[in-house]
Amino acid sequence: MMPMYNLLSVGVIITGSIMPALDSCEAQVLRALQKLGWIIHRKPLILDTHERRVYADFSLQKRTNGTQNQIIVVEVKCFVDPKYDLIEFYNAVGQYLFYRTLLSSNELPFAIYIAIPENVYS
Repeated sequence: MMPMYNLLSVGVIITGSIMPALDSCEAQVLRALQKLGWIIHRKPLILDTHERRVYADFSLQKRTNGTQNQIIVVEVKCFVDPKYDLIEFYNAVGQYLFYRTLLSSNELPFAIYIAIPENVYS
């Protein structure tokens, strides 16, 4: 049985131009969101600062009232090793706050979410 994932409205900062590794559960989270009607907008979503480039896992879009697109940013965290769950959670929250600040400073009206396993959420 595959674990359930929750989207939290809370998004490891990657420096340079190296693409980050995919989380092992990213495809599962993306499929679940696509089944709910979300369409890939950008994968990964590149966010630039004055000195660095960071990558959110993806952004998705969905028509909300027939004409307007809602766009969300999703960062996926799998928490594969229980002894590092707390450290990974702290890193994920910091990453989310950084992404949220970048989106706000670039005046991008996207909501940001982090997808985490249900057992970590509980």
